Amino acid sequence: MMKGLLAPQHPAASAEHRKHEHIHILLVEPDEEQREDTRLELRQAGYQVAAAEDAVVAGHRILEHAPDLVLCRADMPYMSGAEFAAALQADPTLPRMAVLVLEKPLVRDELLETVARELELYGRPR
Repeated sequence: MMKGLLAPQHPAASAEHRKHEHIHILLVEPDEEQREDTRLELRQAGYQVAAAEDAVVAGHRILEHAPDLVLCRADMPYMSGAEFAAALQADPTLPRMAVLVLEKPLVRDELLETVARELELYGRPR
């Protein structure tokens, strides 16, 4: 587990947390430890987070509940992140969602800034 994840939140952090609670993110990360660390970082920031280990599981999660943002690794089993993103965006039966393909795991601040920027680009509240 990463340092500082269980630190008490500042009151301003609680308001920021509530601001994101209606944003749903699907995290697709093949590495279990990295998936859990990233999921915890996003949840701590207030996002609703579902996780999947590959594109197959992620596809099922999307059909159950379409997220606002799919955050996936470029090097996933079964299909690459770019192939997965293209398949999602080409499917007319799915709602419009942001898809962010990462080449490598991001550190907490970089992750949160990247997620906020991507959501803003897709017209979702930060």
